[in-house]
Amino acid sequence: MEKLNKNAVGLSLGIIFLIVHLLWIIAVVGGFAETLIVWWNNSHFIHTNMTVTNFYIGTALLTLIRAFIGGYIIGWIFAFIYNKFV
Repeated sequence: MEKLNKNAVGLSLGIIFLIVHLLWIIAVVGGFAETLIVWWNNSHFIHTNMTVTNFYIGTALLTLIRAFIGGYIIGWIFAFIYNKFV
């Protein structure tokens, strides 16, 4: 089996995390994020009293940056561990 490129896997997962969080930001801006939370929780038999706060561009940008970095780190670690077993 071929070894994984740690940087490529990290970048790929980082981009996926960024896209998922971008979709969440769009849901917040569009005003339907709270409906998604209720649907998600109900589909997992969870009931909580959560509310979505106001949208702030700074918070949104920081969220995207942290999501990308977190995804990159997880992808890099995954490839590192995978390569140890190949």
